[in-house]
Amino acid sequence: MARPIKDGLDYFPHDTNASSDIKLEPLIMLYKSAGYAFYFLHLEYIYRAKDFMLNISDAETTQILCQKLGINEAEYKQILTTALNRGCFDKAIYEQTGCLTSDGIKKRARTVMEKRARTRSIYDLQVPAAETTQESGSNAAETRQSKVNKSKVNEIKEKTIKRFVVPTLEEVTSYCKERKNNIDPSQFIDFYTSKGWQIGKNPMRDWKACVRTWEKERKPKVVIYKQDVPQKHNFTQRPYDEELMKKLDDGNW
Repeated sequence: MARPIKDGLDYFPHDTNASSDIKLEPLIMLYKSAGYAFYFLHLEYIYRAKDFMLNISDAETTQILCQKLGINEAEYKQILTTALNRGCFDKAIYEQTGCLTSDGIKKRARTVMEKRARTRSIYDLQVPAAETTQESGSNAAETRQSKVNKSKVNEIKEKTIKRFVVPTLEEVTSYCKERKNNIDPSQFIDFYTSKGWQIGKNPMRDWKACVRTWEKERKPKVVIYKQDVPQKHNFTQRPYDEELMKKLDDGNW
C-alpha cells in the first residue's frame, strides 16, 4: 500500500533570537505579547497549508484568529497593517489574493519538502519489493525483485548523500603540502581533467586517495646491483721470451 502524501509541515524553524528580528520588533514594541503571538500563530497556519499560504479574506477565519489571540477585529486589522508594512508577510500578495505568505516562508518550506521528496522516493522503491514478496509464490522471483529494488535504493542514497566535487588547485596544493609529497598539483588536475575525472571507466570518488596513490607510484625505487663475482680460476699469465716462442713455432721444443 502506498504511503499517503502529507500536506504542509509538522514544524517550522523558530530562532532563539526571533524577538530581536528587525521585522518582528515593531510588532512587539507596539502591541507587546499580542504582536508576538499574532506573528507566530499565523506562521503555524501558513506552514500547515498545502501551498504555504493562509487566506484570511473571509470573516470566519478572521474571527477564529481573533478569538485565539484574545483581541477584537479592530485590533487584529491594526496589527495586520503593521505586519504587512514591516515585511513580516508579502504585502503585494495579500492585496492581490487576500493570503498571507512571503518569499522567506516559501524558501524554508521548499527545503523541507525537497528533503521529504527524496525520502519518499527511497520508500516507494522499498515498498514494491515487500508487496512482491507477499503476492508472489516464487522465491526466485522475490529474490530478484528484492535485489533490483535494493540496488536502486543504494544508488539513490549514494547520489543523495555523497557527490564527488572536483577539487580546486588551492585544495590540491594544500593537501600536497600537508603530505609533503612533491607532487605537482597543476599536473595532477590537468591529468584527471583530461580523463573527465574518471579512473578507468569509473567516476572518481575520492581525489585525496588518488593523490596518495600518486605518492606510492612516484617513490624512488631502490636498485640493487649485482657485485662482480670473482672467477674461480684466476691464473697469472706465464711470461715467455722471444727465443722460447721461436722454438715453439719451429717445433724444436
